[in-house]
Amino acid sequence: MLTDPNSPLRDILERRIRQAMVAFARAQTGRKAEARAIQAKLKNAGSAVYVLDYPLTVIALALRDKEEALRLLTNAFDDRSIQVTGNSGSLEIDSWLNALRRDPRFEKLLARFMGQAQ
Repeated sequence: MLTDPNSPLRDILERRIRQAMVAFARAQTGRKAEARAIQAKLKNAGSAVYVLDYPLTVIALALRDKEEALRLLTNAFDDRSIQVTGNSGSLEIDSWLNALRRDPRFEKLLARFMGQAQ
């Protein structure tokens, strides 16, 4: 269903990702209250329509909330909803996740993602 370009669900998910990118930009430009409002709206939308944890991870990172970002990213991995293609590519090279690179929990998650036992 998500591979169908005319799928209503795909449209909703893409809209959520775009909203997350707007929130990221707002947080990066000091408009954190606006970013948090978008974040809350996306989280609340999750009760009606599934919201991917990856876009919420990006917002959490922009708001410098590493704990929440790692929690969300782990959920995305466990739900198998993690983005592995597209603009971000693999977790290994995804520049949106640079703030997590030196965290041992991210390294462990990356190893799991790459199929390496730890």
